[in-house]
Amino acid sequence: SLLGGLGMDMGNIAATCALATLLGLAFGALALALGAATGLTQIASYGAVGVAVVAFIINGFLPLNDSTAAWAKLSPFYYYLSSDPLINGMHWGHAAILAGLFVILVAAAIVLFQRRDLRQTGSRSTQAQGQDTTRWNAKGPPASAGGPFLFLAHGVSILG
Repeated sequence: SLLGGLGMDMGNIAATCALATLLGLAFGALALALGAATGLTQIASYGAVGVAVVAFIINGFLPLNDSTAAWAKLSPFYYYLSSDPLINGMHWGHAAILAGLFVILVAAAIVLFQRRDLRQTGSRSTQAQGQDTTRWNAKGPPASAGGPFLFLAHGVSILG
């Protein structure tokens, strides 16, 4: 082996890296969905981390008891490491489950984001000064807003 003479197959290392990437994408998509649903970065960040910690604990402790071992399959970590990819290589079924979880959560995030009301009308002080109070929505600014990059010039966040 090229990696320090450990005798590990490069394909198995690549499989482990691919499964780790899919696991990270799944939790990233969960954070995206939480952020799209609430518009709050704290809920997106802490919610995804909280679910990851609980899933890790589920994967670590539920298999210790025969009566609860089957419940470990609820954890994405199960699909990352249960097939021991460093020794056995890629388990394509587990990769498909993690990829499917990613796709489902991204699709949910898109739906949730499109349902949010992202209009910004400005504060009373800007209205009193006669400044632009253009309404924004999930489809972007109206045609009268002055172009697709106007939100950059005004410093408006279209993500909530």
